[in-house]
Amino acid sequence: IIMAGIFSTSRLFNKTALITGASGGIGAATAILFARAGANVIISARRKEQLAKVAEQARQANKEGQTGQGGKVFELILDVSDRRSADSESRLMDVAEAIW
Repeated sequence: IIMAGIFSTSRLFNKTALITGASGGIGAATAILFARAGANVIISARRKEQLAKVAEQARQANKEGQTGQGGKVFELILDVSDRRSADSESRLMDVAEAIW
């Protein structure tokens, strides 16, 4: 898949992207686009229900992208403005497990 000559999306095949603010707007659009292009995505946000919807859209986009690459979507409920939440060791372990 080539996106309008900007860059070859094959560069995203099986790469893992961490996307914050993924429950809406640019974050959600980025997660869906990266998944469609064959990336694995770790999506994080505060709103659990919205994040779950975006996760499902990302999984569907990966199938529709037909790259045969990536497609792993991991949801991480996280408030990056709350340092204690972001620093939580268990959260970091969740991310590590999602990547490997």
